[in-house]
Amino acid sequence: RYAAQGPIAGDAFRMCTARLSHLGNYRNSLNLTVSGSGIHMQPMAIFSMCHDPLFIPWNAVTALEKRKKLFFASARLLVKNDDAGGTTRITFFGQPVSDSLQRHCPQKRSGAATRS
Repeated sequence: RYAAQGPIAGDAFRMCTARLSHLGNYRNSLNLTVSGSGIHMQPMAIFSMCHDPLFIPWNAVTALEKRKKLFFASARLLVKNDDAGGTTRITFFGQPVSDSLQRHCPQKRSGAATRS
C-alpha cells in the first residue's frame, strides 16, 4: 500500500531500529528519512531482499506518541493500513529519530493526534 517511488530529501538516519506491530523488528538495519511529506523507510542493502522501500505520507498517520522508558526515547506511530480503519503500530527508537518525527509530523504541529 505504501510503496516508495524513490528516496526523499529530509532528515536522514542510518542503522535505525524500528518495530512494526506483529510483523517484526528491524534492529539497527533500517535507513530512515523524515520530511514534511512523510517517512521513507528502507532496510539496509544486506537486508533488503524481499523488503521493498516504504513511504508513509503524514496523512496516513493517525497518532504519534512520544515515549521514554528509563533512558531510551522512542516514538510510536499509528498508521492506517486499510480503508476499514485498521492500523499498524510502528515504533522507532532513539532520541534523534523521535525528535525528527515530532518536528515534522503535521499532527504534532496542530496538537491534534499526539500524546506525551
